[in-house]
Amino acid sequence: MKEKPLATHKTKVKELIFDTPPSFKKLNCPACAAAIAAADINIQDKLAKCHSCAAIFSFEETFESLVTRAPIKQEVIRPEGIDIFHFKDALDITIQQPLTALEGIALGLIPMLSIMLTGIYFAKDIALVVPVIFWLLTALLLYNLFTRSKQKIHLTVEDGKLSLFWRPKKFHQDRHYNIKDIDQLYVKGMAGYCNVYMIFDGENGQRHIPLIKGLDSLSKARYLEQELEAHLKIKDRAIPEELK
Repeated sequence: MKEKPLATHKTKVKELIFDTPPSFKKLNCPACAAAIAAADINIQDKLAKCHSCAAIFSFEETFESLVTRAPIKQEVIRPEGIDIFHFKDALDITIQQPLTALEGIALGLIPMLSIMLTGIYFAKDIALVVPVIFWLLTALLLYNLFTRSKQKIHLTVEDGKLSLFWRPKKFHQDRHYNIKDIDQLYVKGMAGYCNVYMIFDGENGQRHIPLIKGLDSLSKARYLEQELEAHLKIKDRAIPEELK
């Protein structure tokens, strides 16, 4: 967001309670709007006769809407590591930065190499500068690890734009998208992690763009999908690539 709201004006989003859609429908005459009695309904042929105006009509679409009703998507409660705020018409979501694959590899290798190179130095086979450099890298990695609670991803919706900021950046460029071009959001699994994707209407057709990758739980990914679709008024639909 361009201007951060004062804390006293921030309002945490209340958990929403969705009513379960009814599993029944009442039939009314399309001509006179009179209620149709059960005795005047032919379930086999999907035809009904109005007792008031004698109109005969098909209710096949109404019947099919009950039979093929889409499964209800369960609401996801806000998981730990995600904060969400509304301020006027803007949305501000703050996410704990996930540990990247590169950071994980570096944490496993650099300290071990530092110890090995120190042993080689005392064996008089290398210059002192080599193990010193690796110990400095180890210290930097440990500092990064212990300050992870302050490392955030900021996802904002404001002024017709969806924006994504990593702070610190860690080589991630700030990104901005026109919300009118966002068609759908979905969750995709990969290598044990969950990623939030969006379908973006580009000049040459639709593109599937990774919005946030490397989330350590399905609940976080589903929650982000749920809140963004609700705020952007996007009706959720099944995507072939999404995690079932």
